[in-house]
Amino acid sequence: MDVEDATLRWPLEPRRPDPPLQEDAALRDLLAHRRKRAFDAACSAACYTLGVRLGLRNGALPAWLPTAPPWARQAMRAGHASGLAIAGEGLAQPGR
Repeated sequence: MDVEDATLRWPLEPRRPDPPLQEDAALRDLLAHRRKRAFDAACSAACYTLGVRLGLRNGALPAWLPTAPPWARQAMRAGHASGLAIAGEGLAQPGR
């Protein structure tokens, strides 16, 4: 095994900030300030997935979320809670 293995370097390298998620911009353009938008299953799934990704990174929900349709807010909050639970950052920490 090479001495320069990534696992050996990891604790010594400073943590880089996470890059912004591209899905956030696309969903913001589609959903922000559109509370009356009809339910869209594909959009809802994308909201849930973005919420999970943000939760896994321990990131905050987007600032535009309160202006999105109710179904989009609910999907993103559910995904965010799932991501936090998976990462062990949520209130309900399984196995503890």
